[in-house]
Amino acid sequence: MLHHIAISTSNLLPMVEFYSKLPGLNFLEWKLDEDGNKRSGWFSIQPSLILMIEASGTPKGPEAILFTSDCLSEAMIPDLPPILSKTKSSIYFQDPDGNKLGYSAYPHLFPFQVSLSE
Repeated sequence: MLHHIAISTSNLLPMVEFYSKLPGLNFLEWKLDEDGNKRSGWFSIQPSLILMIEASGTPKGPEAILFTSDCLSEAMIPDLPPILSKTKSSIYFQDPDGNKLGYSAYPHLFPFQVSLSE
């Protein structure tokens, strides 16, 4: 069972702000370093799964993180970041550091009509 996902970034505040706007993610708390500076922002994805955006001088993002499309409604689609690519079951976009993100209904068809951004 997966416990957490951690993404390193040199742009902590913009990254936490970006992820706080994504449907299905709930901001939990800031974690501070020993000097009281923000070192990571934690989000709840599911009751037992946490996404951690960690301050680092060298970002090392994953290949892709896809969230389930169950948390989306058709009204939320226009508020998503620009859609860069899609398949029959998934849509993809990027966070401010260029990490590939998306929402997926796999193995089912994506539940809404989505156009690629220009």
